[in-house]
Amino acid sequence: MILCAADFPFSWSLRRRHYWNSCRRRYFYYYYAARGGHDTDVADPVRRELHELKMRFTVPRYVNALLDSAMRSLFYRRFEAEDEEVPSESLADFAIRQMRREFAAMLKGEFRRDHRKPMLDELFTPGVSAGEVASELADRISSGARRLESGIWREWNSIPFVQRRRIDAPLEVKLNELSCYCMPLFALKTGRELWIVENFNRASGEDELVTLHKFHALNQHRCPPGAVRSFSIDRNTGELAELGKNLNLSAAIRSIRSDADEMQGAVRPDGTLHERDFPPACGRCGSCRFRTFCRRDQETPDIAASANFI
Repeated sequence: MILCAADFPFSWSLRRRHYWNSCRRRYFYYYYAARGGHDTDVADPVRRELHELKMRFTVPRYVNALLDSAMRSLFYRRFEAEDEEVPSESLADFAIRQMRREFAAMLKGEFRRDHRKPMLDELFTPGVSAGEVASELADRISSGARRLESGIWREWNSIPFVQRRRIDAPLEVKLNELSCYCMPLFALKTGRELWIVENFNRASGEDELVTLHKFHALNQHRCPPGAVRSFSIDRNTGELAELGKNLNLSAAIRSIRSDADEMQGAVRPDGTLHERDFPPACGRCGSCRFRTFCRRDQETPDIAASANFI
């Protein structure tokens, strides 16, 4: 499988770093080969299949994404309603209502026609009923919401609306010519400080994430780096933890640029990306959504000819 690198604008993120470091083949499928597979007018069968694999969630990951979306929506809800009175709604109720809408779309296979629609791996498991999956989702959402509401969420959701600051998610931050992305939940202004909360759960990359927050605040809010504080929510306790207390800004920027250079170094001098330059990481295939496709591709070296990627 051979692709033209110019068709895929490059950006850096912690998720992209994670994919790159965990398995180069999975990185290739996720960020390149699956791109555009939702477009039924132009997508070939191989790209279509890869897109469908990319769009699948595990139940835990989907629940986390739902709770993040629910917190963000409820935190900014008064702004969306333009000062109108909005009935109060619990975090669990909001997330479960969203889940039921999306679950109905999953059962109809709408993720195949719309790249914004999710799908669950579990719904492809033989012998598992949709009702069982929906019940498990509701239980996990309720449990996760209780932990968050017993912790910081109740306090944050009572913050005066005048202190809340709209912040995009995903958020694009420019480091000169390099586009970088992160996924903040919400932000608030308290005194002279801007606080940004993000669901950060990576083993590394804390300083890089905080660096993006500071650059965004400086460029968009004219807020000096020293007045920006970054926090992460602990899903198990619902508590906040401050990030970047010992930040080395220069080292973080060098780390991001080094990552970007290494990833872009996979492009060949003629401007192409070759699947064979992205070897799979042996021993990490058990939970990989692309494992069947990857195995089939290794057994069929001439798949590039049938894929019409060049």
